[in-house]
Amino acid sequence: MYRPGFFAEIDQWPGNGKRRLAETIEKEQRIDPAASRMSLSQLLELYENQIKGLDKKTYETRFSVPNVFKVSWTPGSRMHVRDVKEAQLEGWLRRKCSIVFTLSSS
Repeated sequence: MYRPGFFAEIDQWPGNGKRRLAETIEKEQRIDPAASRMSLSQLLELYENQIKGLDKKTYETRFSVPNVFKVSWTPGSRMHVRDVKEAQLEGWLRRKCSIVFTLSSS
């Protein structure tokens, strides 16, 4: 997942930014070791704190996502972020969204 503002930042790059884009994507895809030790509940709390300053309707919409996740994520929110598997996320999204897709770009 890319940090907020990632794509807006790319739009502001002057000229041909392909090299810089590749470097930035590589940097964004690295996993922060401290973040991987975080539990899902800590990650959701961090997300909720980050959206607090948004407009009321936007906040309510975005706040609903972690609430649904907390209630319906069967492995539990005490699970470490590093232990979450792509297949688990895909399965959860399929059940919640009733759509078929893959998270990987390959």
